[in-house]
Amino acid sequence: MSNLGLTERGRGYRTRSGAAVTLALATLLVGCRTPVASSDLSAFGKAAAGISQQASTAFTESNKLARSVSAEHFIASGQVGLSESQFQLAVAPSDIAAWQVALTRLEEYSDALASLADDKRAPAMSDALLKVGKNLNNSAIGVSVSPLVGAGFASLGGAILAGVQDHEVRKILARTDPAVQQITSEMASAIGLSDAEGLRGTVKSNWTTSLNGVRADYPAAATNHDLAKQRALVDQYLAALDKRDAQLKTLADLRQSIVALGAAHAAAAAGKPASAQALLSIVVARAEETKRLYDAFTAK
Repeated sequence: MSNLGLTERGRGYRTRSGAAVTLALATLLVGCRTPVASSDLSAFGKAAAGISQQASTAFTESNKLARSVSAEHFIASGQVGLSESQFQLAVAPSDIAAWQVALTRLEEYSDALASLADDKRAPAMSDALLKVGKNLNNSAIGVSVSPLVGAGFASLGGAILAGVQDHEVRKILARTDPAVQQITSEMASAIGLSDAEGLRGTVKSNWTTSLNGVRADYPAAATNHDLAKQRALVDQYLAALDKRDAQLKTLADLRQSIVALGAAHAAAAAGKPASAQALLSIVVARAEETKRLYDAFTAK
């Protein structure tokens, strides 16, 4: 029996093994108790900044791809009126801004702690950490990402204010870690554990909807044995699937980077300072891969 419809069955999509990620995270969590070094905390801040760039690239480029597919669908529909609502976005600009603010605040928190861990600057930087705590405690940072992210930032601010008088980085880390774990865990959840959840699920659903037109056109072309039309539709369909899969992969990588950030903080709080190189290598590698993927599609 002939198959006149387009589906994904039989089309394999290979993803990279998570072995390297697992090994890197394990590296972050092993080791004996050692003093918290300013460089370890600086690495956390640099990683947060790297994730912010990774998120910006993933969200912005995802929106470009989503609009590109929407444009193809719109042109094929024969509609004569233009409106912004006809061209889908994967992530709203306000949500992108909320993510950037949340990650920037984590960077500021870690930078203030790093300065406190530096014996030469500690007295002056206690005031800076106190200011960070007040800013976090009196704001709704991350609420639009998730209400629980907003609650986590408020808790982080409170924990900083409660512990800053100790002037001891280890104790402050122990106080703040539950809040940091809540923030990173909820941010990771907002991205989605799988392509059926969170932002990943929304993005996949949007792509499924955007491909309905191509799937609807194919049976007629196949019935009429219009080979040229069939090839064109198949090429369009497969190209769109490649874009969708790339987009979903960058979101999955972003989630893993956020998970790694939380693991690094937990390691430092437990007296096992995270390996700066291991953490940064995860973030940098994913950020570079995200850029390579979208550069490749731009070239096409």
